[in-house]
Amino acid sequence: MSKVMLRRQVIAGVLALSFGAIPQVQAQEAPWPSKPIKFIVSFPAGGPTDVLSRLIAVPLSKALGQPIVVENVSGVGGSLGLTTIAKAQPDGYTIGLGQMSSLTINPHLYPASSLKYDPLKDFTPVAQLVNASNLLVVNPKAPYKSLAELIKDGIAKPGVIAYASGGSGTGSHLATELLSSMTGAKFLHVPYKGNAAATIGVIGGDVTFMFSLAGDAIPQVKDGRIRALATTGRKALEIDGVSIRPLSETVSGYELDNWAVVVAPAKLPRNITNRLSDEISKILRDPEVVEQLTKQGWDTAYGTPEQASQIIRRDLSRWGAIIKASGAKVD
Repeated sequence: MSKVMLRRQVIAGVLALSFGAIPQVQAQEAPWPSKPIKFIVSFPAGGPTDVLSRLIAVPLSKALGQPIVVENVSGVGGSLGLTTIAKAQPDGYTIGLGQMSSLTINPHLYPASSLKYDPLKDFTPVAQLVNASNLLVVNPKAPYKSLAELIKDGIAKPGVIAYASGGSGTGSHLATELLSSMTGAKFLHVPYKGNAAATIGVIGGDVTFMFSLAGDAIPQVKDGRIRALATTGRKALEIDGVSIRPLSETVSGYELDNWAVVVAPAKLPRNITNRLSDEISKILRDPEVVEQLTKQGWDTAYGTPEQASQIIRRDLSRWGAIIKASGAKVD
């Protein structure tokens, strides 16, 4: 082969390699995130979950350098929003909030035709955000000044003392079922259409007590419209100088956390999961964010993706047993 022909073949090979590399460079994806991120909230705008989501979304948007658009997809006890997340592409551009109720209670209450996700298979847990304690509150005219007195009467007079809930199978219902299962006390369940209506029932004396989210109950306690006997939190809660003691001090082992976690579709790449979790960890250490969350009745409780997964598995099993024993059904 002549030198001229050899030279031509070399040049042709170099050109082929050069032009062949161009499509590969163009096919490379932009680094995440390169566009707005959708944050799905499973409950209506203005509620506690929506407020929590926006308190996290604003600083997270700043940290990631992209807009985070909060989208409310409510219905079926929070299940519609989670279905939206589960069916999205696992590319980091759809994330959202999962709660104890929608991830670990609803799967035991709703038929598969209504609940179109598997809490263990269809999500990537990203981070636990918060816990929210409940207050066990009674009508101010009720004779009970302590939790022990209420339990004693619940044992002595099974099925007589009425309690309210936001509906069959809701957290407020199951919190009382858990109390009953651990003490032997039996109470009469009166389900209402939502916690607000249930609280009115307690205030009016139609029922004796209920479990209510601390953030919702504290203003009513301060106004003297209801009286708090115990908190499901791990530490005492101070309300106008009065120390509301943990329920576990009376009923050893009683534990109830209304937690919230950020979740994404299953198979989210690990680098995106870690980036989101790390940024959320930083946000939950910001004193201003902590203050705002505390005002809303939330306690910051960051958990890694692994810890968030463990919480979901733990409560899915625990609530399944309690729901089965209680016979709770969707209204």
